[in-house]
Amino acid sequence: GAAPEIIEPGVTGWLSTPRDPVSLADALKRALNLSRDERERLAQRAMERVRTRFTKTDMCAKTLAVYDE
Repeated sequence: GAAPEIIEPGVTGWLSTPRDPVSLADALKRALNLSRDERERLAQRAMERVRTRFTKTDMCAKTLAVYDE
């Protein structure tokens, strides 16, 4: 999935290991320990990353490049 392309640990969110409840719990604890303002800033950074790195034009160009291969 695209999650690792979007999420930078501690900057735009946290990743957890699939099927690892301890890893998920740790990520949730980190998120819950942030203040509301810190969580909002983290979410804003994640949304900005998506807006700037995954534009329609860029995604179409990347898809066409795969087809060209």
